[in-house]
Order: sequence, then structure tokens, then C-alpha cells
Amino acid sequence: MPPGFVVPGRIHRAVAAEHGLDRRAGEALARVTARREGLEAEAAALEAAWRAVALPPALVAAVARGLAALPPGPVAVRSSAALEDRAAGAGAGLFETRLGVRGLDGVLDALRACWASSVAAPALAYRLDHPAADAVADMAVIVQAEVEPRAAGVLFTRQPPALGAGGPGASAPDDALETVIEAVAGPGRLLADGLLDPARYRLPAARAATRPPAAQPAGGPLPPGGPLGARDLAAL
Repeated sequence: MPPGFVVPGRIHRAVAAEHGLDRRAGEALARVTARREGLEAEAAALEAAWRAVALPPALVAAVARGLAALPPGPVAVRSSAALEDRAAGAGAGLFETRLGVRGLDGVLDALRACWASSVAAPALAYRLDHPAADAVADMAVIVQAEVEPRAAGVLFTRQPPALGAGGPGASAPDDALETVIEAVAGPGRLLADGLLDPARYRLPAARAATRPPAAQPAGGPLPPGGPLGARDLAAL
């Protein structure tokens, strides 16, 4: 796990309250019609307000100290909102993450961008679909030293039915016993953004599945058999 620090969600809520942004978000939601008319304009105004918000000096100083304690190099600035994991719905993927961020000013700009994504059009639409969600939900922001991975991917601890031996939607009894990894060479955003077709591995068989990557990242060709070798799979 790369070293890093967290700007807690309570700071997001405190800044929203100080500048009236929580009230403005609630009023904006009330103005949007059931047909979503006006949603984009309301979201754009709220985002602009967040991106221009004055940060408390104590917060700026704390972020500077946290950044100074990290190894030299770029950092990842990641949103972590309370809306992302709820009993009645999940808002994962709605909010901002910035990679390759450098310097205090860059981190503060990325922090504002993460907070602004809490009132972007997708987030407001989610709140309209889930009335119990707050107009401004707490959003923590994680700042971590960024690593340049040789390979990255997603691990499913229980095989999704769409990947089962019986085809999409099917689930064979043995499927639940398999761990599935989808991986690409290079950073995980290439997979998350759909820029590369991943290699697929099924464990404990520890060998590549039948669908090899269809593309290669700019960093160079994939190793034979996919981005993960036998030693990588054995370690997993």
C-alpha cells in the first residue's frame, strides 16, 4: 500500500456549510424537474463554485505537511464518498480521481475537483434517484504516493456469473470456487477506462484464460502469456 494521508469527509462538509454550498445543492435539486430538465446547468454552477472555493488556511497547511512527508514524485488524489457504498444503492464511479498530480497547488486543485464531483450531473442524478441521499454527502479525499505498476487489474474473489463456464448469466457449481483476475500491463486506469482488453486468469488453475489482450499499452508489448507470469499468480 503506497504511503499517503486522508482529508476526512467532515472537512468537506464543514467547507460546504461555511460557504453555503450544502444549501445551494439542496435548492438546485429542488429546482430540477422530474424529467431532469435543468440538471446540467445546475450541476455546472455548483461545480464552478466548488472549484473556486477558498480553502481554510489550516487545511492548506495540513495538506502541505502531509505532502512533504511523502516520497518525491507524483501523487494520486482519490475521492471516497459516503454515497459509494450504501445499503440501498452504490454510487461507485461517479466521483473524481486525479493521477500524476505534482506540487501543493496541484494537490489543492485536485482536492477541489474531487469535492466538485460530489455535485456533478451524475452525482445529482443519483441523488434524485435515491431521495434518502443527502444533498451534500461527506467526501473524504485520499492523497497517496503514485506508483508506476508493471501490471494492474481487478480481482474477483467469487467468479461473476457473466464469466462462468456456461456463458453470460450462467453459473456452474465450480464457478464459486474460482478467483478471477482481469489484468493489463501498466496502470489500472487502462482497464478501468476500457482502453485495453484484459487478459483473464482463473485461480487456482494459475494459467491465462483463453482471451488474451487485444491491445497493448504505449509502454511496450505485453509479456508472453499476458501481463502476469506464473510467479505473480503463485504469489496471489
